[in-house]
Amino acid sequence: MAEDDDDRRCLNELRRLKLPTDLRNRAERREFLEQLYRLVENWTGQLPDLRDIYREAEIDQILLWDYEDNEYFRRRTPFVRFAVMSGYRDKPRLRLDGAPLLTRCTALHLLAARDTAYCSSWALFAIYDRYDANYRDQTGFTHFHAACKLGFLGAVRAFIKRGRVDLDQPVLGTGDRPLHLAIRHERSHVFAELLRAGANPNLCDARGETPLHLACRKQDDGAWARLVLALANRALDVNARDKEGRTPLHWAVTNLLPDVIKGMLDRGLHLPPYSFPEEPHFYPRLAESRGEDRFAARLAAAALGVVEIFATRGFTRIPFLTILNVFRAQGLLERSARALRAWHGDEEEEFAAAASELRIGSSFSLYDLIRMGPVEASRAPVAWQDYYGFACSSSLWTLPERHWEPCSLRICEIIARRLCQRLALRRLCHMTLYAMPLHVYRAIVDTMTARDLYDYCLAARSEILRYRLRESMAFIGPSNKSKVEG
Repeated sequence: MAEDDDDRRCLNELRRLKLPTDLRNRAERREFLEQLYRLVENWTGQLPDLRDIYREAEIDQILLWDYEDNEYFRRRTPFVRFAVMSGYRDKPRLRLDGAPLLTRCTALHLLAARDTAYCSSWALFAIYDRYDANYRDQTGFTHFHAACKLGFLGAVRAFIKRGRVDLDQPVLGTGDRPLHLAIRHERSHVFAELLRAGANPNLCDARGETPLHLACRKQDDGAWARLVLALANRALDVNARDKEGRTPLHWAVTNLLPDVIKGMLDRGLHLPPYSFPEEPHFYPRLAESRGEDRFAARLAAAALGVVEIFATRGFTRIPFLTILNVFRAQGLLERSARALRAWHGDEEEEFAAAASELRIGSSFSLYDLIRMGPVEASRAPVAWQDYYGFACSSSLWTLPERHWEPCSLRICEIIARRLCQRLALRRLCHMTLYAMPLHVYRAIVDTMTARDLYDYCLAARSEILRYRLRESMAFIGPSNKSKVEG
């Protein structure tokens, strides 16, 4: 008998607990939730039918509060869990013709509007389990959008199976479509499911960006871009331009994604006319090497790949100095030169044995290239794919940790030389009017570090610009020269 009284006590307390009269009063609302949470978290006895206690609109309101105030309550959402355990399921409100009334803001909309994940997200999909009722809020954001954003593949499939959703429906304001949401929030399984169901990968958001734009913008070494290229079986528009006139190629270049660029070229990417991005666009990608010189080889190999892909496609205006300026701004050339002077790794037998097992291409090991020295190694017939494949693999991490950064910087020095020695040789010959034999010029270039070569190229460029300016002034003539200078 005492147990029955204890069971009824919780139920009676819940019946007495009324919602605050002023729903906008936060203090009253939190006081109500504190009492409610204390009750449901310590519930004893049979679980109630919530519709016997609260009206449906009141239950909806409490579900919303559960997420509106959860920061105050340390992200606890006990009422949502309690509602699921008690068997509560949402019932759509109907129009006069019997069809569900779909314009309605629910707790699921509120949850999905936040970027923070909650372990109770699944519970809301258990409550709003009518996949023929795709509720939308005032911005057009629907439960289907929420499922795509939160990554609930089962819910996504259920919506698609019912056939009541538009796979390409945009959200007002952002223009985000389900594919965009899947990419933004790293939901690869949802992205693949949407494509299989027929979503269009060429539609853009409010900024004019397609899913491929978003994928190429990500700082993930091209993982998402490769996924989009692999999964988008229908004609993928790799030449689409956003509202700033940028194609996905712009982001693939600034993020130094040579394999992605090659994949887009294979799918019909048009190169000319193409203007390389300005230096600041490269900084976010290069910034990851600050204090992490073990990644220097990956960045250098990626830059080499981008340059050589453009060169093999007949692109003649490759701005070597733009890329090298970024390397210099990040301190990579300075640190690689310093690492070269301090290198003693090849003197250790343990290192020599381990590095000899690490292959860079079919013809060379890591130890081979390091033992050669940067001058000879920069001329070794190693393809950019071999450098990039090695740098992106975990091979380097098999060495003792003390060798990670020196080896990475040594490869960076080799690649940086390869990028700028040809330009330096050409400019040296030009500035001296080819006064010496070619082998003498090469010998001069061979004495320089990658940083020295860069400094010379920069100085030579300034001198060439001054020379061209003098030529232009002479062509203008004495009568007009003062006007131009003025």
